[in-house]
Amino acid sequence: MSRARHDPLFAEHPAQQVRLPSGREFPMPLHIYNCDMTIISGRVDLEVLRELLAGQNVLPAVLEAANGARHGVAQLWLNEYKDASIGPYMELMVSFCVAKDASHTYPEVNWLSPLAAFADPRGMALVNWLFLDKDNAISMGREVWGFPKVPADLTFQRTRLSATETRLVHDTVLGDQRLVHAEFTLRRGVRNTLAAVRAMFPGMGASTTLRLLTRRYHSAMAITPTHLKQVHAPIRYRGWVDVFPWGPGDRLEWGSGSDCADTLRRLRFEPTVVQRMPDVRFVMLTNDPRVMVPLEEPVKAASGE
Repeated sequence: MSRARHDPLFAEHPAQQVRLPSGREFPMPLHIYNCDMTIISGRVDLEVLRELLAGQNVLPAVLEAANGARHGVAQLWLNEYKDASIGPYMELMVSFCVAKDASHTYPEVNWLSPLAAFADPRGMALVNWLFLDKDNAISMGREVWGFPKVPADLTFQRTRLSATETRLVHDTVLGDQRLVHAEFTLRRGVRNTLAAVRAMFPGMGASTTLRLLTRRYHSAMAITPTHLKQVHAPIRYRGWVDVFPWGPGDRLEWGSGSDCADTLRRLRFEPTVVQRMPDVRFVMLTNDPRVMVPLEEPVKAASGE
């Protein structure tokens, strides 16, 4: 058993087996003991995003530049769940920074500014598309939270360039069509950390920066779209983050033939910042009390009669 499983985070939120309305059983809350997570954040067309969010009961976060240009904020998540309470799996996720009751505006000061909306506790991440490689994780996500998860083939390839740089190549294939191809350099080390901290104070504000740097555990809120069921998914997590700008030699290419790729092209998604979290631990909860009711008795095997 890995040391991560003994983190106080999981003792604070112990998992119990629950039976869902479909009859399937899962441990709840979801425990992720080790996830290699890479998040690409950036600007999107604000008016196209407003159209996409119509009927979703949320409002977009707004990133406003000094010249008055206004954009929405999106994230592309590349996740490798290496150790989880439902087994390992891989995932591509697309989300947008939103809020429930107001459209908050954040100044666009530098490449790191999209993270101001992402880190604001008033906001949420609306998870609009997810692509996974394991049926178990797909079924749990759809039934518990209403995450619009669908099956896909995902690959991650890493090539070490130096002691502080690694080239990551990722592909997600949906059916026989490539959904997305990403190729970019992961950066770490003291120089990168100092550059990120210097950018955080003007880019995110002093209070947000100090909160992120001084706390070991953090909270976030995801919300799912309305077309399955819309619920909140509170998250408690722990993990070191390397933050660096999207570089001139980095590439993000969308395929064709899918609603996700077509919409991201219409949104003109422009990456500016990458967060690399190589050893994330988190607990995902739900605000649906029916899901959190544990089994009174284990399900008996069918007798065949």
